[in-house]
Amino acid sequence: MIRTVLRCLPLLVVPLPALADAKAEPIDFYFVDSGTAPGPAVLWLSVQSTAHYSCANYRLPVTAKVSGQTISVQIGPVAKPDGGLCATAMGPARGEATVGKLPAGLYRLQITQGRAVDSYTLTIGEETTGLAPQQGRFSTSSSQIVYRVAEQAAHVSCVFGLDARCRGRAQAGAPTCESFFSDPALAELKPLPPRPGPYSQSWFNSDGRRYAAPAFSVLRPLVLAARYRDPERCLVLTVHAGGGESVSNLR
Repeated sequence: MIRTVLRCLPLLVVPLPALADAKAEPIDFYFVDSGTAPGPAVLWLSVQSTAHYSCANYRLPVTAKVSGQTISVQIGPVAKPDGGLCATAMGPARGEATVGKLPAGLYRLQITQGRAVDSYTLTIGEETTGLAPQQGRFSTSSSQIVYRVAEQAAHVSCVFGLDARCRGRAQAGAPTCESFFSDPALAELKPLPPRPGPYSQSWFNSDGRRYAAPAFSVLRPLVLAARYRDPERCLVLTVHAGGGESVSNLR
């Protein structure tokens, strides 16, 4: 008889390597301030990846929470578009979050992505929102300062058509951007000074002319006046107020 002897060997436990932390997605962010001056800031945060993806509508989940003088922002991993529909162009992943109303003061902004944490100092003044980096590993900000304006300050944009039809109307004496900005009513308005950062509201990085309060109360009836109405839509005038109201000669 042949006997088979089985010997029990001690179980060898091989430790698995620890999972490496996921690399933080490099991002750029900025604040949009919809508050008016003088007064508190009313902020929302816009974030986008510096990398571009095969779909222009990839998402970057973002949440923001304010506790005392600390603003905590949490950024999740890049996610595919909702519903699986891909915008057929390359672009960054984007996300945004509402921060809310913040009175004047000094705040600590903490941005967390996985185990990586970046920190900034956010200074809210009566007319400005300023940002200064303290520790950065994965984030940058495209705007270090945003200026708030008074409720009745105004931003004016003007576009005139370049096609032959519109050129013919201009030659016949129809109003143009040049004639509008030469209107004597505008000579009485005080321009806002050029500044190194963007203004708040829809004035963010936009072209046009900016006037100090109470310009909107002057420009509103002017833009709606019969002489600037253009049924042919060659002349397009739009005025935005610091408080969020807007008016156009096409209405």
